[in-house]
Order: sequence, then C-alpha cells, then structure tokens
Amino acid sequence: MATENKIIEQIYNKINDMIGGSNQLFSMQFPAQPLNYRMYQYDTSDNFSVLTKPYTAAENEFRLSDQLFDVSPIITGPNGEKLSIVYETLINNFIPKLDYLVPFIRDRAGFANFLLEV
Repeated sequence: MATENKIIEQIYNKINDMIGGSNQLFSMQFPAQPLNYRMYQYDTSDNFSVLTKPYTAAENEFRLSDQLFDVSPIITGPNGEKLSIVYETLINNFIPKLDYLVPFIRDRAGFANFLLEV
C-alpha cells in the first residue's frame, strides 16, 4: 500500500511540474475517469454544416465540465454537486427577489398620495 501511494505521489508531482500551476492547486483524479471519445467527436470537414458542433457533443462536454470536485491534490471523483446548480443558488441568494414587497410599496405610494392631497 505504501508503494502505491508513493507511485501516485510521483505521478502527481510529475504532472504538476509539467503543467506548472505555480500557486494554484492541481487536482488529479485517481482512479481516472474513463471517457468514450466517440461521445465528444464530430466531423469538422464539412464546409456546409449549419452547426459547428452537434448538440449531443456540446451537451456531453457540458456534463463533463459541470461536475464539481473536492479541494484536494488527489481526488477519487466528483462530489455529486453540479456547478450550474451551485451557481444558480449563489446568484439567487445574492440578488434578492422583491416580489413580496410589491403590495407594501403600492400601499405606501397610495398612502403618500393621500397625505399629500390632504
């Protein structure tokens, strides 16, 4: 077991040195996630194609990039959270919805107009 850990650390260090992330953390997934290249390939030789990338290839690329991983040098796989869902949750929490204030603002404006008339 100790030998396996050292081999994994050597692989991680070699790749990290090649990439040169400097002050960024490089996360390596081990065991690696096998990908089927056919899910991402498409013909680019056709000059008369309407779409530059087929919908299925774009959707598969999105699903691959939508996965979130824990912050660690060596990880076992995605943590089950999706970037798109976390992003939408953050945006909705930072941008308040003011729908519940609409009746209050209307009443306040009507009350202000009533007081100005009197």
